Order: sequence, then structure tokens, then C-alpha cells
Amino acid sequence: MNLLIVMHFKDEFLETSHDVYDYFRRVLKLPESQIYFYSQETWTRGVSLIDRVNELIAKNTPLVIYYGGHGLRNGWQLSSSVEVPYKTLVSTLRKQKKPLVILNDCCYGMALQPHLRELQCDHLLLGLSPKNKEGYDDQGFVKSITKCWKKHRLADPKLWVLKKEKLSRFVLEKCGGRLRYGAALDHLCYPKSRRR
Repeated sequence: MNLLIVMHFKDEFLETSHDVYDYFRRVLKLPESQIYFYSQETWTRGVSLIDRVNELIAKNTPLVIYYGGHGLRNGWQLSSSVEVPYKTLVSTLRKQKKPLVILNDCCYGMALQPHLRELQCDHLLLGLSPKNKEGYDDQGFVKSITKCWKKHRLADPKLWVLKKEKLSRFVLEKCGGRLRYGAALDHLCYPKSRRR
């Protein structure tokens, strides 16, 4: 399995991005050689996100993509001058054959969902906010989800959102077929009681 961490050009997303890295590296014991962490300097040097995604797809392994940054209604805003439309991203991801998990930690997080119908692989989308709303998680999106995973429970917003009025800010959407990553990662999507 490979993990791609994409961070927005501002440091405000650095802590959350490191939370993702720490979870996969230290808890799930994913080798560092399989984690690709791209931050602010990457995009200002003109490196293409689509090129990086293509390189990982060519490895023919399950893939987890975490995006922490500013989201638009139609894609990611990596910097003040670099945007990645969802249409372009999904067009590239159509070549992915193994299971795919996308952690879309941005405003309009679920706006990616309609595009995912084009994918050929089993996939799971976790979005910070509904497709038509900005989102902000003052409890820590990644920490909250991984807390559920560590307890072998589904990453359901109801399990971590304390105030019901905040529930609309969080959306969990399962798409495609069942994801199977093996014993070490199964609890990422399924609690023990529901595994088959």
C-alpha cells in the first residue's frame, strides 16, 4: 500500500498532515518508503500533482490519498496559482485498479463524490464537509477519525461530534464495493464485528 499526503501551501494544515503521517507510520507501521509527503515548497517549484498520482498508480498497490488544504466546489487549491480540478484528478485515478481511500480534509469535501462514479476500483471517500458548504473541524478531523479506527469502529461522525448541530459539517460516504487491505488495515474501514 502507498500513502500520498498532499498539503496546502499554508502551514495551517501542517499539523493535521503530520497526524496522518504519524498514524500510518507509527500505528499501522507503514514503511516510510511507501509514504509520499508533499508540502508547500513542492507546488511552488512547479511539481505536478497529477504526475505524482500517476507515479503511484503505476506501482499497482492500494492507495490512500490525504488532502489537507483549501477546497473549492470543483477541486483543490494547492496554492494561490495552482488548482487541481476534481475532473482532472479522477480522470487520472481511473487507471487505479487496487482499492483507493481518499481523505478530503477541505471545504466542500464531498464535492468530489459525483466524480468518483468514473472509478474502476473499490473506493472510499471521507469528506470534511458537504459538497455545498465550507467546513471547519475544531476537534481535529484526522484525530477524530483515527480514534474511531483504533477502537475498530466505523469512522462515523456521530461517534465523535459532540454537539448535534455540528453534525451537518461532517459527512462519511461509502462508495463502490468493499475495501480489503488485509488484517493490518481492515479496521480502517470496518470494525471487527462486521468483517467477513
